[in-house]
Amino acid sequence: MKNKVWRIAENIIRAGITLFAGFLICLLLQYYLDNFVDSLTGVVPGARVLDLFAGSGQLGIEALSRRAKSCIFVDRSSDALAIVKANCKTAGVDRQSDIRQAEALPFLANIRGPFDLVLLDPPFHYDTLNEVLPALADKVAPGGVVLAESEREAALPERAGALVLAKQYYYGKIMVSRYEKEEQA
Repeated sequence: MKNKVWRIAENIIRAGITLFAGFLICLLLQYYLDNFVDSLTGVVPGARVLDLFAGSGQLGIEALSRRAKSCIFVDRSSDALAIVKANCKTAGVDRQSDIRQAEALPFLANIRGPFDLVLLDPPFHYDTLNEVLPALADKVAPGGVVLAESEREAALPERAGALVLAKQYYYGKIMVSRYEKEEQA
C-alpha cells in the first residue's frame, strides 16, 4: 500500500512540475510576443500586412487587432492554414484576412504588393531568410517594415535590395531582425 501511495505522489509531483514548466513557457512566449508586437508601434494602423510562413497566424492576427487594414496569410501547409482560418474567425478578423496556400518564393514572384509590414517566421536552420529577403525587397512599400524571426546565430545580411537592417532583438535562442525599406527620393 505504501509503495502505491508513493507512486501516486510521484506522478502528482511530476504532473505539477510539467504543468509549472508549461506555465513558464507560456509566460515566456507571451513576453516575446508582446515585445515583438510592441516593436510595431506606429507601423500597424492602416497597414497592408503580409504574414509569410503564417503557421497559426498569431503575428498577422495581432497586427489586425492593432488596426492593420488587411493581412495576407501564406503558408504551404493546408493544416496550418485551417488553423489560421479558425483563429481569424475566433479573433473576429476574418473579413480583413486573405488566406493562401503557397510556397514563399513562388508566391513572392507572383504578388504585386506593396506591403507596409511583412512578418516572417520561417522554419529555423534552413537559411530561408537569406533567400526570401531579396525576393521580398520590391514588394515592401517605401518606409515599410519587415520583421524576421530566426535562430539567434543566423547570419543575416545588412542589406537585401532596398531593405536595410535597422535593429535586432534577442529573446533567448530567438533573434528578431527589423528591416526597413528606404524611402524613395
